[in-house]
Amino acid sequence: MLITKTRIKEIDKYIVPFKNEEGLYVATEINSRILEGRLKMIGFPTVDFTGIKILPRAIGPVSKFNVEGRDDLLKNLPKETFYYDAYIKDWHGDYHYVDMPGKRYRRNHIEGPYQEISLITIGGKNYAISDLLPNTPEGKELLKHVVNLFLEIFGVCTILDKNKCPEVSSAPLKRANWQILPEGEIVWERVNQIVGNIQDSSELVGQLQKYRFKTIIKYKPDFVYYGNGGFHGYLVFVFKKKNLVLMENMVYGNATYVFRDNWEELSKLSKAEIIKHNLQEKRLVHRESWPYQISALLK
Repeated sequence: MLITKTRIKEIDKYIVPFKNEEGLYVATEINSRILEGRLKMIGFPTVDFTGIKILPRAIGPVSKFNVEGRDDLLKNLPKETFYYDAYIKDWHGDYHYVDMPGKRYRRNHIEGPYQEISLITIGGKNYAISDLLPNTPEGKELLKHVVNLFLEIFGVCTILDKNKCPEVSSAPLKRANWQILPEGEIVWERVNQIVGNIQDSSELVGQLQKYRFKTIIKYKPDFVYYGNGGFHGYLVFVFKKKNLVLMENMVYGNATYVFRDNWEELSKLSKAEIIKHNLQEKRLVHRESWPYQISALLK
């Protein structure tokens, strides 16, 4: 059954035909240039139906929740003091890196489902398809979320029976969440151009992004990777001699994540496994002391 609504409120009637199935897929047949364009919009570096997989980029409220989760404001509690880093310009025209205090409601963070999408061929037809999803009472919310994720991205989807899609379980999937920057001098302007304009439109925020990048890059990383899809705005700096990998989100991140794991293995992990499960060795919060922590780590 094709689902063509903008969004569904309940999943029960769509899974009635599959009541005896343990696992289901949500899928969309990619049969037009318009739908191929949607694949590029959510971050696929290439339209390749031989088993490429990414975390889709946020293009609306459902995909945004999928990637970032959400913060529920606790308005019944007193506000808390929080600090954020900023790059401000003084009256001489010089920029300064400072901590800015503020007040905000306390919040309870709800993790995003981090559902990825794969491109494969089933029975001679090309599909964007979800991971296998549990068809259980506890799994209904996740199924509904993934259906709404596909509807937001493609405008149409269907539910597929696990047992009728042997191609899916046997497909040699490879993640394409990361691409390495080509060789050459690594400068902000060139990186920003290649990655696809990660710089914020605000002059001061853009200067802050540039400052963070230059602070790390002056220690001469061996490789720099940038993120596709839901990792848009992330840059990964690999320092082989130090056996360190730094992950920095230039768009909205509030910390630098530090790893000592082998990068080839790290790049096979999903965003959920990397960040949600705290696999990092260190988390350097963006505060006034941040550049000194980076220096102590890399000098």
